[in-house]
Amino acid sequence: MAVEGEVSVRKKREQESLWICFSMSEQLQSVFRDYKLLKSLMVIGQDVASLAGIGQLKYLEELWLVDAGLHQQNALYINECPSLTRLYLYGNELTAIPVLDQLGKLTHLWLSDNRIQTLQNLNCLKTVKNLYLGNNKISNIDIKPKQILKIEVINLSGNPLHTFNFCWKGSGEVDNSEEPQNVNPVGPLVPGHSCYSAGPLPSARYTLHARPGLPGYG
Repeated sequence: MAVEGEVSVRKKREQESLWICFSMSEQLQSVFRDYKLLKSLMVIGQDVASLAGIGQLKYLEELWLVDAGLHQQNALYINECPSLTRLYLYGNELTAIPVLDQLGKLTHLWLSDNRIQTLQNLNCLKTVKNLYLGNNKISNIDIKPKQILKIEVINLSGNPLHTFNFCWKGSGEVDNSEEPQNVNPVGPLVPGHSCYSAGPLPSARYTLHARPGLPGYG
């Protein structure tokens, strides 16, 4: 029995990918302790009471916390994972973009289906190229060039947008106009579009929308 136990522990320590879905059989603190070589961790449909200790996963590159009841303060622990490149936090209770200024390798951030009301903290996402904010509560957009220096794709579909002030004309030219732009109707993109990426729980609510005619994009 002792030998079997040692083999089990060794397998945990060597494992690089782990799914925890709709189950309370795994406590996250024990996962952080026992699976220190994880590169991918997916926690779906399970309440996350605390992320304390997640900093032990120094090699973690991809983290999914989906429909996990994640709150604002708890999300700050994610800063302790310096190797993260992809972070999926959709379907939670976030009220603002988390301050993730310690994640110097992060390129993809999914924050769809939360309760985010503004783009505050956008400038903390220093390396993010793809940002998904669909189906939140954002009504006013005021984006300046320095805030989106690296962002190539931003998805705002499903938000109750009223004004859109986008001060970027492309080619390094800044628009100093303070006049907000009216929001025009948008059209859906087909799932085959290069911007579309299905999550582990795909549904029609994640359909992206095109917004043609923005300054600097057409």
